[in-house]
Amino acid sequence: MKLGALAAFTLVVLADTTAWAEPSTSNECFSAPVEGQKLRRKGALLAAREQFRICARNKCPSEVVRACSRWESEVDASIPTVVLTARDGHAVDVPGVLVAIDGSSGVALGSRAIELDPGSHHFVFSRQGSADVTRDGVLSEGEKNRAIGVTYEVASAAVQTSYPDSIETRPIPATAWIFGGVGVLGIAGWATFGALYLSDRDAKHCDIGCDDAQRSSVERKGTLSEISLGVGVVSLGLATVFYLTRPKRSVPVVSTLDVRTSPAGTPMAIWSGRF
Repeated sequence: MKLGALAAFTLVVLADTTAWAEPSTSNECFSAPVEGQKLRRKGALLAAREQFRICARNKCPSEVVRACSRWESEVDASIPTVVLTARDGHAVDVPGVLVAIDGSSGVALGSRAIELDPGSHHFVFSRQGSADVTRDGVLSEGEKNRAIGVTYEVASAAVQTSYPDSIETRPIPATAWIFGGVGVLGIAGWATFGALYLSDRDAKHCDIGCDDAQRSSVERKGTLSEISLGVGVVSLGLATVFYLTRPKRSVPVVSTLDVRTSPAGTPMAIWSGRF
């Protein structure tokens, strides 16, 4: 059926071109559709489309233009396309990748789909500092946006950070802690003995008058309260002096930042330091 249609089409072209146009143009209008159909049957769809574009121009007879336009649209819909990608283990696009298709020279990896004839194709991805990666695929007629890609491994790297060799610190001396503790106990003793002094004085009415034994007991508690206050104030003062005058000391520092890939494939950083 197709051969009969092509033969009828050829007769129409011959009839229309006998009394029409320039010889070179008429030859193209006759030869382009015939050559286009031959290429289409061989699977060379890209070349066939170019032939149909030649005879689909307005300089050819109207019957030729209509037929070639229809064939061009059919072939265009049948041409498969591929989308080539190069990413790392985190699904991030890798720059600087070249791809060679079927032995051609390598070209920079782009973002647009690439038209290819149906059939088997060989892809070679190359990148400076990495080994070439090859992929093979069989494209079918009408297959669009076939994804073909490679994944480059991300190497783990341990980075020695440039932190200072040492840092200055001012540790709190033990004497400050000791006098501070004694001071707190002194203040607590002052409050305790003071409360007992006031309680006994009121209970025994020493503010009005009490016997010598009772007065001695009450005054003893008052004296202990005053001594505790003195010890507390002096101790806290000494603790403050030791804290404010503590010396500076240099401590060596060694820090390492280790960048690794987690089991889930996400990057993580581990910082470790020694003082």
